[in-house]
Amino acid sequence: MSIIAIKVAALAGSLFAAQDSTKEIYVGKDKKAKVVMTGYVGHADVKKDDKYVPGPYGRLRVLAAKAGEGAKERLVLELDGGLRGVLFKNKVEGKNYDYIGNIDAGDGQEFVVFGRKVKTDTTSFISLSSAAAQAKKESKSDDHSAPAAGGNMDDDIPF
Repeated sequence: MSIIAIKVAALAGSLFAAQDSTKEIYVGKDKKAKVVMTGYVGHADVKKDDKYVPGPYGRLRVLAAKAGEGAKERLVLELDGGLRGVLFKNKVEGKNYDYIGNIDAGDGQEFVVFGRKVKTDTTSFISLSSAAAQAKKESKSDDHSAPAAGGNMDDDIPF
């Protein structure tokens, strides 16, 4: 159980290539993987002096590691406070996002998370945004209702 519950309508943030490749996070039962991206998510950043700074709710640090192989390959997200999430490669054509997944808000709610690859003159990153939280389905099955992922994510992560 998480010690943080997210009580806002939506989140936004970014993931960048990890500077410290020695850090590991859990990506499955008793299995760890190296962090490949780091960043943050938050709600309602405020523009101040031509910069965006955290709003009244602050930001949560995010660590991301690759997990699985082939069709089950994904980015596992670990957020401050013990929150967890996952991003899968988007397989639906015509959508304006490259990844889709969810973040467990810690109170029986989930945020649907969208990732878009962004490349600028100086850096590349994944921009994160989300939809409003929805109540989790009560199910005893192992199906987490995540979209099928496939291909090699090495070509899709922007670094």
